[in-house]
Amino acid sequence: MKISFYLIICFSIWVNVVCSLDTMISYLSAKGLGYETYIHFNGIGYCNSPNDTKLHSEDYNAEIQLDKNKSTTIKKGTSLLTEKEIIRNDLLILGLGLLLNIVIGTIGFAIIKSRKEKVLNYRFKSLLPVFLSLFWSRHLLVLLFFIILKLKQKETNYGVAEFQIASIANISSGFIIIPLGIISILVLLKTYYHIKEIRLFFFTSCFVGSLFGYLLWFKLVGPLVLP
Repeated sequence: MKISFYLIICFSIWVNVVCSLDTMISYLSAKGLGYETYIHFNGIGYCNSPNDTKLHSEDYNAEIQLDKNKSTTIKKGTSLLTEKEIIRNDLLILGLGLLLNIVIGTIGFAIIKSRKEKVLNYRFKSLLPVFLSLFWSRHLLVLLFFIILKLKQKETNYGVAEFQIASIANISSGFIIIPLGIISILVLLKTYYHIKEIRLFFFTSCFVGSLFGYLLWFKLVGPLVLP
């Protein structure tokens, strides 16, 4: 019971880290490129000045409030950005956070693959690569979200980075989401097999802790830390 409590707390913290990490990376990327930015618990937005149309917002609610009548000419510093520069910057800002999730998850998976023995206990050293590999679970959730939207025949993307990148690159979102989703399934199946004896207990704690962490971030911690 004590171990279960600790695992639930760990997963709650993990979800808060996942929710904030790619947002923070995108925020720093936009800042580094010279855009005026804002950040809150549900995403970021960036533009050249308070009067410019925002180039991007990860927060769906913020997107629908943009002034569509304003000029879409975007300036950075004193020079006008070309369309190619805008596309390049958008892909960089959106892609870095997504890439970081992939890299962290892949590092965890590589450690798991390098170990011959399976996890039989709850030691931190044993479970750390499992937590890292679970960063791939984001792409499974996005794949499920993609399938639900297709079944409902909706085009809304709710600010999900994979949809945004596909839109900017002018390709079908399935070309990004489906391959990443398939890889995430393979990674998670290997992770599930790796933890062997404790997997039912572990993933039960994962589900409860992740749900609690999600609600904690969007209902309490997020609005408090990044209103």
